[in-house]
Amino acid sequence: MSTMTSFTEYFRACNKLRRSKSFAAIFLSRNRSSDNFFLFLAVDNNTSLARLGLAVPKKNISKAVERNRIKRLIRESFRLRKHRLEGKDVVVFVKKQFDTKQAKISQILAKHWDKIAK
Repeated sequence: MSTMTSFTEYFRACNKLRRSKSFAAIFLSRNRSSDNFFLFLAVDNNTSLARLGLAVPKKNISKAVERNRIKRLIRESFRLRKHRLEGKDVVVFVKKQFDTKQAKISQILAKHWDKIAK
């Protein structure tokens, strides 16, 4: 017996925002959640998919290793909650450097996902 996960549990290409027009429309959105580290923006996309865009500026986080680690943490958090975010496009903007090894990051992200999902 193999223990494969279903396709709905993966972060697929169709769950990724790619076009700058999509990002621009979301940055105008009023549906936001913010703290010292993250700015979450969301807008309805009129589909049954939840899509994610990431903005992790080099100015805010200088090391590529840290930027990539943060993006992986955010994508994983999104993947676990995307069924609750169906029909929304979400952009996550990382404001400043933080310790990615802390366990509190998942709690912070969960709080933002809950606020955006409403």
